[in-house]
Amino acid sequence: GYFSRPELMFPVKPLDERLPAKSLVLGVASGNVHRAYALSTFDGREAETFSDEIDGRRLTLVYNPEHRSLRIEKADAGLEWMYSFWFAWSAFYPETDIYKLP
Repeated sequence: GYFSRPELMFPVKPLDERLPAKSLVLGVASGNVHRAYALSTFDGREAETFSDEIDGRRLTLVYNPEHRSLRIEKADAGLEWMYSFWFAWSAFYPETDIYKLP
């Protein structure tokens, strides 16, 4: 039930409200530059592969609607990533920008 309720097990202050707290994101970091790819951004879309750039480093991502998943297919050295709830990612990286579809 935890995943389907908006309540958190522990308080996060401040809570970044740009996305719902329990939105699943693929967070990507390059040094002090951070970007979140919210899975909800891709809801209703077909499978696709797309490229992005963070802090001068390129990465290729693949969205799979059947599994509602987003994965890194290829990334330049120096990029790190992980899946997280938005509230946790944004608590550690409050300056994160959120990926928007072109």
